[in-house]
Amino acid sequence: MKNYATFRIESWSGAVYICILTAFFVSILFITMQNFNSDMDVLASSSSDIKLISASERLEIKSWAERNKIDISLLKGGYRQLIVRYPDKPWLDP
Repeated sequence: MKNYATFRIESWSGAVYICILTAFFVSILFITMQNFNSDMDVLASSSSDIKLISASERLEIKSWAERNKIDISLLKGGYRQLIVRYPDKPWLDP
């Protein structure tokens, strides 16, 4: 014999539990995708394949090269060759 009062409460609470669990896993999925995209942006910005060097970065490179007595004019590719030789960008260190 079924008790209809408890049957309705159990199905209602089960539906709420499943909805909350689904929302939790979907939120984890979205947070993971957002973190993945931000990690990809960081990796893309820190790679050594720079197509364009800004004016402020040129000034930083020039002052760093003067402090370390590196002649940029002797390098074949200029600033780009310097970036290839020093991928960790030491001119950005304080």
